[in-house]
Amino acid sequence: MTVVIDSKGLEYRILKHPDLTYEIEVSLPIQGGLSIYHVLIEQEKKDYLNKGIVVLQDRINDMKEKYSTYRVVSWR
Repeated sequence: MTVVIDSKGLEYRILKHPDLTYEIEVSLPIQGGLSIYHVLIEQEKKDYLNKGIVVLQDRINDMKEKYSTYRVVSWR
């Protein structure tokens, strides 16, 4: 079962999957609503667990700007 371990409204959610991978989800209110996903690489995961969400801010901004290069799921 996937567990939400951190979230800030629609800005981001950090998900922990049963295989112990971590994924970040960013929501965008465009084209009827999009969820953008990125599986954290091992270093991102370690940094997040040690220092918190602040270390992922550049990744979040990149996901918002270049969302088409990530896994995208439409809300429709």
